[in-house]
Amino acid sequence: MHDPLKIAIYAYDLNGKRANITYAELKKKTHNLANYMRSIGLKQNDVVTCLMPNNELTIIAFLAATSI
Repeated sequence: MHDPLKIAIYAYDLNGKRANITYAELKKKTHNLANYMRSIGLKQNDVVTCLMPNNELTIIAFLAATSI
């Protein structure tokens, strides 16, 4: 188990803006997005595709989709 306050993701956008996400934030954001995906009818074994930039939100979307 990871320390919830430890940084899980160190990310920078194309403008150099830094975004650090802790394990607690990552878990919460992933859980929230997975719940939304379920609420719109996504279920296990459905195919999910997306075109996203290379940033921390892509990681959250990937984790959410694979947690269903």
